[in-house]
Amino acid sequence: MNPVVLLATQRIREFTAGFLEQNRAVVLVTSGGTSVPLERNTVRSVENFSTGKRGATSAEYFLKLGYVVIFLHRPGTACPFARCFQAEVAEHVDGTLLDALWVREKTGALVLDVKRGAANILQGALEGYQEAREEGTLLLVTYETVTDYLLILQAAARALAPFRQNAMFFLACAVSDFYIPAAEMAEHKIQSSIEHRRKQQQQGGKEDEKQEGLILRLQAVPKCLPLLRHEWAPHAFVVSFKLETDPDILLEKAQEAVARYGVHLVIANLLHTRYKEVQLVAGAEAPMEGGEKGTEQTDVLSTPGFHVQHVVMDPAQKDLEARFVPLVAQAHFTFISRSDQPYGLPPPPLKALPTPSLLQRLRSVDLADIFMALILGPGMVVLSVALQRKLLEKIGERK
Repeated sequence: MNPVVLLATQRIREFTAGFLEQNRAVVLVTSGGTSVPLERNTVRSVENFSTGKRGATSAEYFLKLGYVVIFLHRPGTACPFARCFQAEVAEHVDGTLLDALWVREKTGALVLDVKRGAANILQGALEGYQEAREEGTLLLVTYETVTDYLLILQAAARALAPFRQNAMFFLACAVSDFYIPAAEMAEHKIQSSIEHRRKQQQQGGKEDEKQEGLILRLQAVPKCLPLLRHEWAPHAFVVSFKLETDPDILLEKAQEAVARYGVHLVIANLLHTRYKEVQLVAGAEAPMEGGEKGTEQTDVLSTPGFHVQHVVMDPAQKDLEARFVPLVAQAHFTFISRSDQPYGLPPPPLKALPTPSLLQRLRSVDLADIFMALILGPGMVVLSVALQRKLLEKIGERK
């Protein structure tokens, strides 16, 4: 197995072990885009671009709510807390960053100059990161290719399966829709001249190209949400995303994900307004609460078989995620409270979570299986004091 995948698997298992004993809830936030290699010795690739800002920002708010967070992301995309330095100082390590740095002559200290008002933001981000590091509630895991991403998700699903209802999959990653199977990849760099490519194809037993230019034959990545919901993590809470450019089909596509794949919640957004508004779409059996009075958040709208909640940016807050992440957490709590085994409560402690039979039923898979059965990751929830008491009373009545 790829050493990157092996290392990530080991880190995830070690990270989650202690929290299982504590009955903690855990959220796996996936973020960034994926790369599809065109050659086994990769020089060229097809990229599914994503800045990762949504995933990174959401991870911060999950931490604030008390979640333990596994952040699975692409290197070079936004990370929790570090994103603030990219926004306020320099997006890349280039001349902009170097212009903001200077050395104090007397002490030799390295000084960072920032825009007016940015010092408090950066201090808050640094303190948030240090707190998460000290408490051990944030794990950063990276991937590069779509293959690595799927294999690491497999490992995460196995590690988080024992958390049952406490696990949440917050799938903000922009996963590639198409790929080239390993068996069909060129061994070495695809040559630019048709003469060299013909030699490569003849060596591989493939039909010669008859024209200039490069023709790629990509296969569709199979839809993985049904497998995630019903086999790999049947007890977890699953949140997926739907990004479109056509407003006329946005809700239709989001509702289709709920109905066809059985996800618990879809966060639907349009490309050009994704940082200003989103719509939360859930099935009719999972009602959502409306926003507070006096806010710009609209009420929950009921359509046949679905609930749709429109959430817009609050001018008083910097991030849209400050509005909808708590709503996602509340939906997760409702999911836990309705389950037969409401794990993840704070003290008084419950018994250790039993290992579900799913772990024994998980089949061993290779890379081909991964692409035929994509797996996705997990998460968790924080409970308000009032809701904690209500659920504890419910447990007491059962006894």
